[in-house]
Amino acid sequence: MTKVIEFMSSVAGRSARVVLGLILIGIGIYIGSWGLILSLIGLIPLILGATNKCALNLAVRPHLQH
Repeated sequence: MTKVIEFMSSVAGRSARVVLGLILIGIGIYIGSWGLILSLIGLIPLILGATNKCALNLAVRPHLQH
């Protein structure tokens, strides 16, 4: 689990989150009205990548510090 967190905290992981967000938003726009939900979900990894935050790291870190 720590290898995944290390990757997601790296520059490559940050880039992957941004790209994933952009792909989800693009697919959502292409699909149409129901794609709005997918586009909104795509904002999550996009914003987290742009602000250099990792949801997995934020969720797991408190449990790993015992």
